[in-house]
Amino acid sequence: MAWLWHRVDPAVALERLQDAPLWAFVLPVLLLLGNALLQAWRIRLLLQAGGVNVGWARVASVVLQALFVSQILPRGSADLLRVAWLGKETGQPSAVLAALMTARFFELLTWMSLLFYGLAWGVGTLLPWVGASAAVFAAGFAALTGGALLAARFGDRVVARLPGAPLRRQAASFAQALRKMGGDRRRLALAALLTLPLSAGNVLAAWVVLEGHDLSLSAAQAFAIIPSMDTLIMLPITVSGVGLREGVFVYAMGRMGVDEPTAVAMALNRWSGELGRAAVGGVFFLLGARLRAHRGPSPRPPG
Repeated sequence: MAWLWHRVDPAVALERLQDAPLWAFVLPVLLLLGNALLQAWRIRLLLQAGGVNVGWARVASVVLQALFVSQILPRGSADLLRVAWLGKETGQPSAVLAALMTARFFELLTWMSLLFYGLAWGVGTLLPWVGASAAVFAAGFAALTGGALLAARFGDRVVARLPGAPLRRQAASFAQALRKMGGDRRRLALAALLTLPLSAGNVLAAWVVLEGHDLSLSAAQAFAIIPSMDTLIMLPITVSGVGLREGVFVYAMGRMGVDEPTAVAMALNRWSGELGRAAVGGVFFLLGARLRAHRGPSPRPPG
């Protein structure tokens, strides 16, 4: 942040942010909120495939609340909160962990495909640092995919060799939950297919922001550049990506002819979409706190 404010006058960046049209703020919130509800549907499908019956509204509440609380935590914390809260809600943490990890696995496959597309499109030529990060992440996702396939094939042998009986029991419970979920191929396939609109929604939310600040990209450009930029923005090294997001936008948008204050405004505009979605989760979180205050301690997660 110090580097950014040394290069960019905050007053000018905020002025550029205020110049954006209203739809550039409203549409990203709606798209990202829709993504959160779609994510809840996917998680519920996978939980049902694993034999855990929990209402969609309940899962959606937990998903949104995790997004709210994670705004003050490093990237990736939302998933940990979902596992903790849904695990306590259902009493089956292994099944919840299996469902959430499967959901993320499907997302990594889609993201990996977009990264390879971006590299083939030439993102590394236009944005060398972003291209390098995309290449590293694409290779890492490919390795994770291979590792997951090997684990599915030799998982029982790996579990048997783990040190300590408690760890072996937990690993065996997780493996059993995965096998049970894999038996419901219809729900598994639907959860995988729903990853496509989920990924598209993330790209479209950022695309709307760029258009709102007068940077027009084709669909081919948007789906090549934005997922590659996200490999840097999503690194879990700052709280809610603050500073990192703005730095990536200054670098990437600068290569496309955007001045630095406008690039920072774009980054803040995109973050406002995330904050708007998280605010909906904040409503559920605060309502849950009031309910707990009236009812006393409860083993259920907030909401």
